[in-house]
Amino acid sequence: SLGHPNIVEIYDLGALDNGVPFQVMELLEGQTLAGRIEIEGGLAIDDALVIGDQVLSALDAAHQRGIVHRDLKPDNVFLAQREGRTIVKLLDFGISKTIGEETLSLTKTGMVVGTPFYLAPEQARGDDVDQRIDVWAMGVLLYEMITGTTPFRAENYNKLIVRILTTRAEPPSTRQPRISKEIEQVIMTALSHDRDDRYADAGQMLVAFTKARRGEMPARPPHRAMPVDVDVEVVPGSGEEDLDPTEVSDAFRR
Repeated sequence: SLGHPNIVEIYDLGALDNGVPFQVMELLEGQTLAGRIEIEGGLAIDDALVIGDQVLSALDAAHQRGIVHRDLKPDNVFLAQREGRTIVKLLDFGISKTIGEETLSLTKTGMVVGTPFYLAPEQARGDDVDQRIDVWAMGVLLYEMITGTTPFRAENYNKLIVRILTTRAEPPSTRQPRISKEIEQVIMTALSHDRDDRYADAGQMLVAFTKARRGEMPARPPHRAMPVDVDVEVVPGSGEEDLDPTEVSDAFRR
């Protein structure tokens, strides 16, 4: 356990006599962020910012320990209800890795690990990764909370990967005009295709996010122009049939 109030507590890990693994975690009552978005669509901006602040705080604690979550998405954000207050709990570090591990590549036996709508470009390519894939996913998460939809959508997995690799997200203000320009800048910086143009980690993003919530325009990492040509490697055999984007998350959790 990382011992952070916004990360679910794990009390014990082990295996039963028959070899089946188990873990004992704190009991949470409430709903996932995915469930709330499904019901409400885009959240009230103030609510989205409060949730985003707590998720970033949890990610910052993980990144300070050299841990990359690698599968940040609304299903892994739980909105626990305690004494009339909503406490965010970040779940499922099951595919997380520690920076410096030899296996810190998001491919395993040729398959991309993670949920497609939240994959960073380098993650979708199967490159070695670092904390900046969580920064990208956090940008997607904020975008979805505020607008009710993810920035990249497509008919099937292959088309989604191509779109992530070759197009830029539309600014969230095109879908939710009430968003402030300061918060929009934080989101669009997190969604920079070149990871060197993103925040270095969740801590740096949290500093910018906090300033933006106060109405201050946060500093942006130095921008470098993207190359015109982008090599796209499509996962073979994964796009033979159309897949409803609303079902992709479930399909790739299995």
